[in-house]
Amino acid sequence: MQPKRRIQGLAIATLMTAGPVAAHANWDQVVERAKGEHSVVLYTSDGASQCAKENFAAFRTKYGIEVQVLAGRGSEVQERVRTEQASGRFGGDLYINGGAPMIIAGRANGLEPLGDIPNRKNLRPEVRDIGGDTFVAHAVPQLGMLINPRLVNAETELASWQDLTNPKWKGRILSDDLRVPGGGSVFFAVTHAAFGDDFHRKLLQNGIVWSSSPLTDGRRIAQGEYAIYVPQQTRNLSAFNGLPVRYWVPKEGVPYYGHYAAILAKAPHPNAARLLLNHMLDVESQANCANAGSAPSVIGVSESINEPFRTILSSRLLGTQPVDIDVSNATTAKAIEIYGK
Repeated sequence: MQPKRRIQGLAIATLMTAGPVAAHANWDQVVERAKGEHSVVLYTSDGASQCAKENFAAFRTKYGIEVQVLAGRGSEVQERVRTEQASGRFGGDLYINGGAPMIIAGRANGLEPLGDIPNRKNLRPEVRDIGGDTFVAHAVPQLGMLINPRLVNAETELASWQDLTNPKWKGRILSDDLRVPGGGSVFFAVTHAAFGDDFHRKLLQNGIVWSSSPLTDGRRIAQGEYAIYVPQQTRNLSAFNGLPVRYWVPKEGVPYYGHYAAILAKAPHPNAARLLLNHMLDVESQANCANAGSAPSVIGVSESINEPFRTILSSRLLGTQPVDIDVSNATTAKAIEIYGK
């Protein structure tokens, strides 16, 4: 197991085929076939995080299978999958993206059934039934605030999410764009459901400023350019080690969402893809990423998480956005209605 992390300053090669995978193939056979495929190609919107690299290295050591990663923004990876499948060029095996792209790919017959992947039985109740036999949550990102404690007394000034509407914060709130799919749209959907139109219309009046670079934005908070950033993903916190910033959870709790994985249709390495997904869902891999701030999608991880992430990742959950394209489109339309284009 990889060493646990602590954070400070924070309260494509030759493609080989082995034939289709039976939905409930004997797992030992899956493992042996996977080793014969030698490599697995991952298309992901989840970036190339250090914990993922470590987990892939452990996978390579254990099974002798190389992991090739193509990472990009969600829309970019989604388009890569769409164009490859439409042209009959099947280069990817395992696909990681948000819920709506998974549904779109599934409707286009772009995903294979997951089958009997052993570690799926350990999924958290919040995400256990999402995706059916088509896709599965491999992480459950949580969305709090990032504040500059020299400018904000969180306990007294930001006890509630609704305190963001205080005129005191006018022009001092930096935010992910709430009008486009992603963490910002999940934050919008959950807080709109909890607090209504009025909350967001007051945020608009407070001159909330859009941005789309969470890591850079954290440094802008540290420098005092803005006092507050929303919504802040816990998995970004390690990037702010030593900076004068603080992660904060208001009393209502945090919005959350699932980050999902699926096997692409006609995957060149289908067994290796299933084996890698099972590896990503094991407790050791999940704990490794939890110690970098990525909320686990399986149970049984909490005892392996160091502070402060053990406390952070046990925050009360305020809600999530349903994995439904119509709901997602309605959320985007409502955000545009309030905030404009």
